[in-house]
Amino acid sequence: MKDTLAIVSMDMQNEAVHMDSTFGQPGLFGDQGIAREVVRKGVLEKAREVLNRARAAGVLIIHVGTRYRPGYPELNRGHPVFDQVQDLGVFKTGDWGVDFHELIAPQGEEAVVWKSRVNAFYQTDLQAILRSNGIRTIAAQGVALNNVVESTVRDAADMGFQPIVLSDCVASFDAEQDDFCAQRILPRFCRVMESGAFFEEAGI
Repeated sequence: MKDTLAIVSMDMQNEAVHMDSTFGQPGLFGDQGIAREVVRKGVLEKAREVLNRARAAGVLIIHVGTRYRPGYPELNRGHPVFDQVQDLGVFKTGDWGVDFHELIAPQGEEAVVWKSRVNAFYQTDLQAILRSNGIRTIAAQGVALNNVVESTVRDAADMGFQPIVLSDCVASFDAEQDDFCAQRILPRFCRVMESGAFFEEAGI
């Protein structure tokens, strides 16, 4: 499995997962702030262990992040999430918020894929990297589970990949959304498991 496996770590950027960020504060989406859910679940520490085990085993790691040029020319107005991104002035190239959190930052020559939409496959070279490396199984971690992660693994399944979502290495905007997505939505098109069970199955 290791030779055809990739870890895809999504939007683990300061703006999304750091408590000092804009999205670390409550109220933006009518929730308590996604960074607080990341802390509650211990996502950063568990995701770091996934990356470290993958590195030791020689498993392909791909980091996916969100960023925009000044003025947000990539985005059209009228999308509820992206309108808010533009109004808040976040995820701009060069800003601290765009940097990956120090606990799970890319190392060495690990691939980084930048996106401007929700889905990590949309107008990026993610699929090309996976195909070029003979990847069949994708283990997904990151935020938000019921947004970026769900959208990406849905596409991955349609493309013929075998996605796995690491349930303790993801977070949604609150616990209720997280549980509903992991228990009621995702099992329809991918496997959902905790990282410990994944380590055993993958042999890493």
